Amino acid sequence: MRRLPLLLLSLCLHQVAHGAETLPSKLEQLFNAGSFPQFLKAASPRADRDDPEALFLLGKAYHLGKGVEADPYQAMNLYGRAAELSNARAENNLGQLLLDGRGSARSALAHFERAIALGLTEPGVHNARRARAQVCRDEGDLQVCMDVGEDFEAAWKKEQDNKLLDEAIVIYTVACERERYDAHFGAGSKARPDPIPACVRAIELAETGARLGLPRATHNRGAIDYNAKNFTGALTWFERGYQLGFARSAYGIATMYENGQGVPKDAAQALTWYERAAELKDAKARDWVEAYWLNETQLSFDPALLQQALAKLRKLEASQQVLQRVQDNLDVIDTMKRNATAFPLLAQKPLRDRFCPRDPDFYGLQEWRMFAVTEASKLGEIVSELTVAAEGMADEEGCIRFDEKAVKTVRQALAQGNTLVLSWPGRRIMLSASTDSSGKIAFALARPVPY
Repeated sequence: MRRLPLLLLSLCLHQVAHGAETLPSKLEQLFNAGSFPQFLKAASPRADRDDPEALFLLGKAYHLGKGVEADPYQAMNLYGRAAELSNARAENNLGQLLLDGRGSARSALAHFERAIALGLTEPGVHNARRARAQVCRDEGDLQVCMDVGEDFEAAWKKEQDNKLLDEAIVIYTVACERERYDAHFGAGSKARPDPIPACVRAIELAETGARLGLPRATHNRGAIDYNAKNFTGALTWFERGYQLGFARSAYGIATMYENGQGVPKDAAQALTWYERAAELKDAKARDWVEAYWLNETQLSFDPALLQQALAKLRKLEASQQVLQRVQDNLDVIDTMKRNATAFPLLAQKPLRDRFCPRDPDFYGLQEWRMFAVTEASKLGEIVSELTVAAEGMADEEGCIRFDEKAVKTVRQALAQGNTLVLSWPGRRIMLSASTDSSGKIAFALARPVPY
């Protein structure tokens, strides 16, 4: 089945069975009190004798990592043994692990239904409902989708829990999209009702949620229009969702500006809306914004642009690694400014005629060039645009020897306040310069230069 666009948001909340409504046994009291050494000592021999409660509680210990290292597969094994002995909570928790990615939604549903049959109404009913919802999403079975949509809707009306309304909207929309897909790409012999009942129900419930001021329902109303390529309607609903503080609505608007869907394609507007979504903690938007600013600044040595990027990224609480990549270019600018002041004084000293880069990629008989760069913006230029201060071939030990002419041109470059960049195939590295113990100018590799 075709996957739905990611603009549609659902809630997938599952519950692990922890304790029964009856008073806990002594074994369970040890578990609940966190007395895990005593618990394990008491539970293990009972589990060896196929005691269902001990098997369940040991499974829970491995499931949650309580007193033992978390091991979902050992938890499944223990839950499975307890379930075979008709332990309702083990059935529920086994279903939970399956639903969390270690099995199919249908197999999880079977365990939840057995838990209910054994008397575990809650969280059995709660989890079974969501397992059916996942079956709907995974398999696109229209009847399952309609049944579970009606189940969520009825539960919402009874419990007045708006999360259930949101889930009903999503499920009806999945059914709606499946009907649309079949109408276009299915066998084609079966007439489709127009309007499609699932679509009508999804729209009605989403608009009900929007009238109640529910951000997710408002957004999902826009997602219904977006999926139907009614971009004008989608934009209106996404704007309302954003006004309610819903991050994904801002992301939806950004996507529309990026792709020119219902609005003129506008990179600046797309960036603005991705940044708004990221400020509301949308992870995908933050990734997009980080990638944008890294791309913009990768080869840039414009201080204003770099400072702007840093400010934006710090506001989004970008990772230190991302911030450092931008900061590195600012540091290059600062280094070159210092070089412009310090190197003319240094140039008065004699130059060591041998320099060994000590880089694993710089080996013997390697061809090299040394460029004299006056400003940071020139660092990424093509070779033909750069001033060559010296060039040659490394010796067998991977060291550079400066002949008389090279010594002269390198010292001239330093005297003019230029920064020197050593280049060899695939690498450019800025050099630092200082006086060694003999009072001569010596070079060292400082920092890689992007180009």
